[in-house]
Amino acid sequence: MAVRDIGVARAHSLSRELAGILTGIAIVFYFAGTALSADDIRVEGIVHDSADPGQSVAILNGALVKQGDHIGPYKIVSIAPDAVLGIDESSGKEMRWEPAVKPPEPPAFKKKPLSAVKSLDAPEPSRPEENRPGSGNSFSWNPFDALSSSAEMQAISDIHQIHRAALIYHESRNGADAGAPDLKKLGDAGLLSRELAGGVKGKYRYTLAFSRSGFEVNADPSDSALRHFYIGQDGVLRSEPKIKATAKSPVHEY
Repeated sequence: MAVRDIGVARAHSLSRELAGILTGIAIVFYFAGTALSADDIRVEGIVHDSADPGQSVAILNGALVKQGDHIGPYKIVSIAPDAVLGIDESSGKEMRWEPAVKPPEPPAFKKKPLSAVKSLDAPEPSRPEENRPGSGNSFSWNPFDALSSSAEMQAISDIHQIHRAALIYHESRNGADAGAPDLKKLGDAGLLSRELAGGVKGKYRYTLAFSRSGFEVNADPSDSALRHFYIGQDGVLRSEPKIKATAKSPVHEY
């Protein structure tokens, strides 16, 4: 081929390339100049990031956009789970575009009828054999035992009251036995109630004895089923089941 022919072919090639470039530029300017209305924008999909909403993306007219991007004269302000929010930068008008087809609702779980649900109630605990009615070792309760216990507890409380009153009186007189009081005098001094100062309360009779070394208080029952009590100046309570309690009786066990 002659040199002249090569030059002509090269010129034709450059001409075609330049025509393609100019055509592309013309197309770009055509679309840039075409007005894009809000109604022309279609939301084809949204991927919302609840942990970081700024990273959410949407597909608008086939293009992937995120917060801060532009589509035509509109700027994407934010992407919500159900809409894309934008603003017309020329007018400041706020825009909202929603998908044409909303995502389906999550399936609802059907509730089973109560008859199909197995009861979760705990089984009734079985009662001990000895507590069942009609069993050989059925539980029995004697009301007289409760009355006896109540009477003894009251006696213990009363004998301690007498002990405190006698201790106050004894220490206030430095242990002198001159004019040592009995229960009545302790009552007159306002240290005992009138009933206790009389020496008899409930099923018990109370006595108080003084000496140079101290004092002692006895509580003796009128019922043989009740225990006898004794308390000395040391404050230790002692008891006997059948006989009068003394300083040598066993320490009472509650």
